[in-house]
Amino acid sequence: MKHLISISLFLILSFQLNAQIFDTYDENIIKSQVLQLLDKYEHLADFTEDGINISEDYINSFEGIFVDHTNATIYNDLQSKGNYISPMEYLQIAEEYFPHGLETDIDSLTIRFLQAKLIEDDDYSIELIAHKYVVGITNENKIHRKKIVAYFNIHFKYSDEEFDNFLIASITNEETLLKRKSDKQMRGFHVGVNLMPGISRLSLSEDIEGYKKNTDFPLSSSAGLSIHYFLNSNLGVSVGANYSVYNTQNNSEYNNEQNDNLERTDRDGDNYYLYVDSKINEQGEFIFLDIPLNFTYRHSLADKTSFYASLGFITSLVQSAEFTVTGDASQSGYYPEYQLLIDDADLYQFGSVQYDDTYPVSINDLQFMASVSAGVSFPVRTAGYFNLGIGYQQNITDLGYNTAAYRDDYISINGMPENSWLQFLYLSISYTHKIFEFPK
Repeated sequence: MKHLISISLFLILSFQLNAQIFDTYDENIIKSQVLQLLDKYEHLADFTEDGINISEDYINSFEGIFVDHTNATIYNDLQSKGNYISPMEYLQIAEEYFPHGLETDIDSLTIRFLQAKLIEDDDYSIELIAHKYVVGITNENKIHRKKIVAYFNIHFKYSDEEFDNFLIASITNEETLLKRKSDKQMRGFHVGVNLMPGISRLSLSEDIEGYKKNTDFPLSSSAGLSIHYFLNSNLGVSVGANYSVYNTQNNSEYNNEQNDNLERTDRDGDNYYLYVDSKINEQGEFIFLDIPLNFTYRHSLADKTSFYASLGFITSLVQSAEFTVTGDASQSGYYPEYQLLIDDADLYQFGSVQYDDTYPVSINDLQFMASVSAGVSFPVRTAGYFNLGIGYQQNITDLGYNTAAYRDDYISINGMPENSWLQFLYLSISYTHKIFEFPK
């Protein structure tokens, strides 16, 4: 048989009642009455006298120990969804799913009293924490077992130095309270400083036979500011502005002097075969003003280290785009109609060129990109977060690289690519700080 009250237990239970409201004698009375109420709850929450069938007497008595048995004030530890229901609904679930009753236990060694508060007039409340266990066999003959850290809110009256009417106002799961506190701590506007060092490359959709291209991944970077709005400790949205420098590097070699695969028409309308022998290093620099819109998910509470994942859409305003080209290349033309090979004619762009210059690159002025990132968020004091992760982004629309930048570039040899896009793999480093907290 379960008993919450004993002399020894009574002496060791911890509590913290407001000394300005009650003296030590009154505190002892409150403790005694509250423990009796918990003992009654523990007894009635079994809903069975004989361990075989739910007792109607217990059902009727159960509703009577609550302030309001119709409001959703108690945590539903009888089902996996763990929502909040009324004592009446709690009874209905017990009757429907646990025909042989339940085993309910409040661990007396875990009881800890919190502060008593004045509600109004002669009405007071006191909270306590205790571990609550419930075990039962469902109507599907399955064992249901649940343990929670429960916050019991008890209301009582104090008038003319008399205490009475001790009733349970609510039973709350600690996880819920922590989540509510966490949501309040996180909810609101945050500002962020972002740094994203990484590597990038220019990708093209197709190559021609014999065109050898080795793509390196030079260092690139993006940095900027952002403003975030968190709905709760898990979900947030942000918008920002980043100054981004995406560097690319392609080393290409091409020689088709024994291959009539590049048929061209010159300025006079004559057909010829273009022969190319080139070895070129092409370093690209694309400077964008990025405006990212990100949706972020955090898995943990506001004051805990948390995994995060973010999905973003980026609108980019192109500031500049250019290739710095080094190397050499020669072009000649063979006219089969005349059986003539021309290898030096500036008017027809035949001849050798040594490259060591920078050329502007024509791309779309407005770019659209998508990004995904994931990492770990570390709380810093109460309002700041240091975030460290990895991310990836690339164009979701074509880069618009469809005009040759110089005589021997990709488009001059291959023709306009079907698709072109920038790719950026980066380390995400940021710090965010809450600047506005909504009023209670």
